[in-house]
Amino acid sequence: MFEEVTYIGDWDEAQELLERPGFVAMEDNGHIEEGDYTQLNEDPGITGLYIDSTILGDEEVISCDSRTENGFYFMNSENSPVELKYRFSEELREYPELIHVHNTPELYVPTGRFQMDVASKESESGFVNIEMDGPLLIPAGMYHGIRSREPGSRLIVARGDPELEERTVGKWDLEGRQLYGHAKALKFPELTYYEDKLDEMHNLW
Repeated sequence: MFEEVTYIGDWDEAQELLERPGFVAMEDNGHIEEGDYTQLNEDPGITGLYIDSTILGDEEVISCDSRTENGFYFMNSENSPVELKYRFSEELREYPELIHVHNTPELYVPTGRFQMDVASKESESGFVNIEMDGPLLIPAGMYHGIRSREPGSRLIVARGDPELEERTVGKWDLEGRQLYGHAKALKFPELTYYEDKLDEMHNLW
């Protein structure tokens, strides 16, 4: 799962456990700009998301100006096992977004506050609304969707299977329809549900 390969703002831990950390900056330091992806050899001195670069592509630096459509550095539809993207405030979509589910875990790392609906067996509606103001892991098979955000908020999203058992990321709507053309052959995932008492499983901060 992503908690085994990602660290937020902790260079010492990332350096100890990752052979060569990949890093998405959440602020500037004069050399690395906010939103840049780069593989690191030393402490960048700023907060950001560290991720094992061996599960991503070979590119050592991707400027925030060189991201692909929708903010991606790496895309599953282009053969990366883990998708990774950064969205500045002005780039984020209008919420609420479509409630959906993936067959792989999805890690959200926000700057600012978001409200998200997540599937729950403990609610009559089938969903509970939670506040996301720190890293949040959504397991495979959990329906979810961001409902709103605080003005000025920004967001990193990583999704896919770091264990490389699921090579393709799929996305299904509430009716079980596959929304990605490249993922039509995928099997619908086993559903999972959010539980308040297990909140520490999801909130990683």
